[in-house]
Amino acid sequence: MIKNWQEYNELSEYTEIAHDRLATGQGQSGMHYMLMHILRSQHDIFTNSREEAVMKSQQLLDDFVAAKLNV
Repeated sequence: MIKNWQEYNELSEYTEIAHDRLATGQGQSGMHYMLMHILRSQHDIFTNSREEAVMKSQQLLDDFVAAKLNV
């Protein structure tokens, strides 16, 4: 779970860049591996592909916002 808005903003930025690079075919930039590393090391989420990393990261972001709106 994301702990605060700063962490949310950082993950959101990485997710957006990784998503854009997938959409434009620039997937070999290494951004996806950075995203996979963040998900694994900070959130214990393991992914097997660049697409899955973006999807899981976006879900984590969405869950954080939903939790904040329900408070």
